[in-house]
Amino acid sequence: LAAGGSGFRNRRPTCSAVAGANGSQAVATASVSVTWSLHHHCDYGQHVAIVGSHELLGGWEPEEAVALTWTDGDEWVGNATFDGGLKIEYKYVVRTADGTLCYWRPGSNMKLVVPAVPGAHMRVSDSWNSDVERMIEVHSTSAQPGAMPVGAAPQVAVPPPRANPPPQL
Repeated sequence: LAAGGSGFRNRRPTCSAVAGANGSQAVATASVSVTWSLHHHCDYGQHVAIVGSHELLGGWEPEEAVALTWTDGDEWVGNATFDGGLKIEYKYVVRTADGTLCYWRPGSNMKLVVPAVPGAHMRVSDSWNSDVERMIEVHSTSAQPGAMPVGAAPQVAVPPPRANPPPQL
C-alpha cells in the first residue's frame, strides 16, 4: 500500500473499501480481510504492486495496480477487504515511483478463493519465483452460532467411561 495513498480513484489505492461481487463498494454480510505478503528485492525507486481480476486490484490494468508497502527484509505487504465467496486471480508487478511498469512476476496467475465466513481474515504469503511455494492461512474472528471457526478442528464428544467395564473373554 502506497504511503499516503488516499483512495481508489487516484489509482494509488490503499484497499480499505469493501468490495462487492460486482466490484462496487458495498457493505458485505461476509466481509473477509485479505493480507498479502511477498519477498522480492527490486531496484531503488521501484515498488511491488498487485494487479488482478477484481476492480480493487486494478482489473488487470498494471497502471491501476495496488502498490504494496515495503518492510524490512524486502517483504512487501498489503491488504484489501472482499465479499466472501469471490474467486480472484492476481499477479505481482514491479513499477517505478511514477507507476511505469517495469516487469511482471513470471509464471501463472495466482488464484484465491475468498471464504464466505463473516469476520474471517486471510493471510497469503506468495513467492516471486515459485507458484507452489505459497502459504494461505484463514482465521475467523467471529463465529456464528453453530458454525465452526475456520481452521478449527471439530470437537468430538467422548462418552464417559462405563462404571462396569464389559467382561473380557
